Amino acid sequence: MKEKDFFVITTNVESQYEKANFQQDRIFEMQGNYGYFECAKGCHQKRYENMRLVKQMVAETRKCKIPSYLVFVF
Repeated sequence: MKEKDFFVITTNVESQYEKANFQQDRIFEMQGNYGYFECAKGCHQKRYENMRLVKQMVAETRKCKIPSYLVFVF
């Protein structure tokens, strides 16, 4: 694909194309991507990597509840 002009449209939500070294600006993930958080209001295009926070949420979950201090709006 290195020498091809391409654009990927996918319903994958788990970064498989990024993991395969496809250029991020040539991928449209219709349903989003589980690896990122986005602004809840849709007021900007910035995405936030979430691996560290999700791991912390899992570690601190009690009785199927995430502590409120780990849940916030970007």
